[in-house]
Amino acid sequence: MTNIKYLFIIINQQEDFLSYFQSLKRNTSIKVEIIELENFFKGHYAGLLSQMKGTDLCVAGNSELIDQEEAALCRYLGEFEITPCSHLLRFFRDFKFLDSSSFISGDKAGFVLSKKMTIKLWTQVFQCYLFQVFHKTLLSFRLTDYIYHSFSESVQSEQLKKKNQEIKDLNRELEQRNRIDSLTQLYNRKALFDILEKERDKTLRNIQRIDTMTGKGKHSHREKQAKEQIKIMLQVYSVMMIDIDHFKQINDRYGHLTGDRVLSELGALILDKGIFRDHDYCARFGGEEFLVILPSTNSPAALEPAVRLQNALKKRKFKTDSKESFQISLSIGISQYHPNDADADAIIQRADKALYYAKEHGRDMIVIYEDVF
Repeated sequence: MTNIKYLFIIINQQEDFLSYFQSLKRNTSIKVEIIELENFFKGHYAGLLSQMKGTDLCVAGNSELIDQEEAALCRYLGEFEITPCSHLLRFFRDFKFLDSSSFISGDKAGFVLSKKMTIKLWTQVFQCYLFQVFHKTLLSFRLTDYIYHSFSESVQSEQLKKKNQEIKDLNRELEQRNRIDSLTQLYNRKALFDILEKERDKTLRNIQRIDTMTGKGKHSHREKQAKEQIKIMLQVYSVMMIDIDHFKQINDRYGHLTGDRVLSELGALILDKGIFRDHDYCARFGGEEFLVILPSTNSPAALEPAVRLQNALKKRKFKTDSKESFQISLSIGISQYHPNDADADAIIQRADKALYYAKEHGRDMIVIYEDVF
């Protein structure tokens, strides 16, 4: 998945937001260059720009400076085959720029830079903007650009095939980004409910097929046992609700950036192949809550990966920016599909109830709904 790799912040000699930009440079994985305009046009950056792809780069600066130098910037970026209009980001002092049709239509991009926000908060919010909003806008510009050139120019069939494939790849990338939580790389809440609905429909179809199959003719005792095992596997699925214990205390004590790092590392642990199966669906449900859908699995069988996750977490230490180590624990609630469930939400409600039972009885526990209620 492609992300912005370089951010060039163009400043003037009287820049009064320099401390904000320097904070951003220290606290982001993006390579941030804070430079005066005349230095940007010098040969030092030419080698770097020549290696960049379409969405690698964002050039930002105060709106007056970008507007004044837009033509020169466009010409310069154009020399490196970088589409400049979709890579220029203007900083504004207030939200009045939203009245402009060019920003409403997405032809230009803007972000508010105000000292009413603390440096730390602005840094966090701006990073979210770059990764979530601005980068998706760049992907959309690329998609529009490919479509336009595919049909506006006379191309040979081989070139057209290549363009079509690029469009398909971009569409898949956009669709995938809309289904993935950017912090944890797990499925997001929207994708989760889509998957849960499909799993419920599949289970209902399996029940109908098995009922039809087992209702015909006579069967031996062994055949009945085998078919009963098949029914158990195909007529059920489970949901596991996971919550980080005392997560608010982590944010309060170590800061929200450390809290985000905990969520990110836990997401990576959940995706580890030794914890869940390849066909299990792992998602961030919201905040510090996660949810896993386990197809063809009853709640006793779902206990095994839950125990594996807790055991793996006990060996994991998390670190703050100051290298202080700490550990976390999880409360987990499990429930399986019930044939009388009215909708896909019913199983989540049961798993959530089991989760809160675990939290009310000491935390760091796994509770199966069907064993307690």
